[in-house]
Amino acid sequence: TQKNIKLIFDFDKDAPRGLMLDKPKVERIVNNLLSNALKFTPEDGIISVKISHRPSTWQLAVTDTGRGIHPDDLPHVFNRFYQTNQTDVPVEGGTGIGLALSKELSQVLGGTLTVESTLGNGATFTLDLPKQEVLGLSQVEEVERAEEMVIFEENIFLETPPVASYLHDDAVSNGQKIDSPTILVVEDNPSLRSYLKLILSDKYTVLTAENGQEALKLMMNNELGMMNIQPQTDSSLIIHHSSLPNLIISDIMMPVMDGFQLIEKLKSNANLQSIPVVMLTARAEMQDRLKALRIGVDDYLTKPFEEEELFARVENLLANAKMRQHFEQEIWHETEEQHPTEIEEPLSINAEKEQHLQSTYNLEWLANLEKTVKQHINYAHLSVDFIADEMYISRAQFYRRVQLLTGLTPNQYLQEIRFNHARQLLEQRSVSSVKAAAAAIGIQKVQYFSEQFKTRFGKLPSAYL
Repeated sequence: TQKNIKLIFDFDKDAPRGLMLDKPKVERIVNNLLSNALKFTPEDGIISVKISHRPSTWQLAVTDTGRGIHPDDLPHVFNRFYQTNQTDVPVEGGTGIGLALSKELSQVLGGTLTVESTLGNGATFTLDLPKQEVLGLSQVEEVERAEEMVIFEENIFLETPPVASYLHDDAVSNGQKIDSPTILVVEDNPSLRSYLKLILSDKYTVLTAENGQEALKLMMNNELGMMNIQPQTDSSLIIHHSSLPNLIISDIMMPVMDGFQLIEKLKSNANLQSIPVVMLTARAEMQDRLKALRIGVDDYLTKPFEEEELFARVENLLANAKMRQHFEQEIWHETEEQHPTEIEEPLSINAEKEQHLQSTYNLEWLANLEKTVKQHINYAHLSVDFIADEMYISRAQFYRRVQLLTGLTPNQYLQEIRFNHARQLLEQRSVSSVKAAAAAIGIQKVQYFSEQFKTRFGKLPSAYL
């Protein structure tokens, strides 16, 4: 109405009136196509939505009278995070994720999404999906009930109270997968949130929240309502955070509570501070503000990112967290043998304060450790013994403390700091070659450096250059 755009709906009179569809996914695709058309159609323009049918498929075409798509951009419009490089095109904003998500959703549904455009004459996006026709309303309802029963029986995409009220996802409901790690995605952009859930759900149970406050409510609710915090006397001698996420992927810039505020809350809670966090940032220079978060178990991801890159980070952090939990369990067993378990009383105010001070001290100690390592990072023969001496601590105590706080052995920790420093140099263009990046962290063999870098971050160091 504001732009006086004429919207035409053309429904093929012979098209079936009832189709069996995955409604949330089709809605998401249609909404993305329409919002895209509205964005690029000028005032007094025309947008047409046409539904037609073929023998085995049905088709939805959205056509606009906008400026069209440049031939150089046309092959890339479905690429994630793609933005045009044309200098004469005004900046439109957006994340570059809507069309990519729509394309992937169409493939999930067994269909296709294509585009045709002539520069200056608008564009047409065409969705083709398999046609499963139902004859009447009663049959539609019957099919929906049957689908709900199948979904219930297979335990797919079920919302489980009390967390459901805090979860938001426009594409699919949150799902639980037995024996798979749980990842909490905190992202205010619905398209990016849905995309992250879509690609992660094959391997993990994925929960979502729109901002830090909702994420915190979800976790605190689980912590108080479902986590067993009583002392154990059987084989499971360590507190299990089975109802809490194993990892958090969080945007930085969000309304209500941003990513930094969320991290502060997590790190000040004894039951939540060990959850590894991947922070999403659109600006590489923000990495300096994430310094305290990247010690040992935490990571950051610069937008745009690739799937392989994301999965490499996630797998690495989950493995580190698992190692740390195993080490904590060993320490618990050792302590239990020396001091048999007694019924624990609730923490007093002084005990809680002491616990918080201990957490703060650990973070400061780790920050000092990172600073010490970086002072000697270009030394090819940098050793654990040398760093332990610099930290004024015995090798045995150093090994135990580093592994307990980070989930990494000291050698793994040194490797982590080295490669994170190399990535920082590459992102900031402080080095002009892969060889220079390797030399800056004390590695002389460039091929070894590239292979290890790719394993850790999911992309080659040359990709940054």
